[in-house]
Amino acid sequence: MFGFLTFGTTLALTDLAVKKEIEARPDEEFPKTVKESGGLIRLYKNHNPGFSFGFMKESPKLVEMVPVCMLSAVAGAWAYVIGKKGRVLEKTALTLVLAGGASNLYDRLKRGYVVDYFSIQWKKLKKVVFNLGDIFIFAGSALFAAVQLVEEIRGILSKEKIFLKEEE
Repeated sequence: MFGFLTFGTTLALTDLAVKKEIEARPDEEFPKTVKESGGLIRLYKNHNPGFSFGFMKESPKLVEMVPVCMLSAVAGAWAYVIGKKGRVLEKTALTLVLAGGASNLYDRLKRGYVVDYFSIQWKKLKKVVFNLGDIFIFAGSALFAAVQLVEEIRGILSKEKIFLKEEE
């Protein structure tokens, strides 16, 4: 349990540290390309008062409360799963979502906006500016969905084997 807690806390604090560094720099420094990335990563200093792409920015209280509710639900699922033996992928997935969600929620409550600071300069991703917290949420959600899908497929296949045995 403490390993997952440490992992998640480290991820959230890393994202918050990068956001703090971005916020401390003058606006004139942005956007700028990270030379070491071969031009693949571009840094920005964006303030997003809404959900993704500024959606619902006109409703700041809603934009604060929905993430509080969602993060509470994820924390409840995490608390449930963390007490189970095994289930490492689910624990990892929920830890990633919690880390990213906590970092972005901190921004919303403390700053009134989420700091988005980089973009991948590839195809349509060029238009999307996000932060590490967003990546943690996306990766955790994708991993959790994949685990659930595999479990569902295994359940279906095991039922089919039962039916095949009965028919023989």
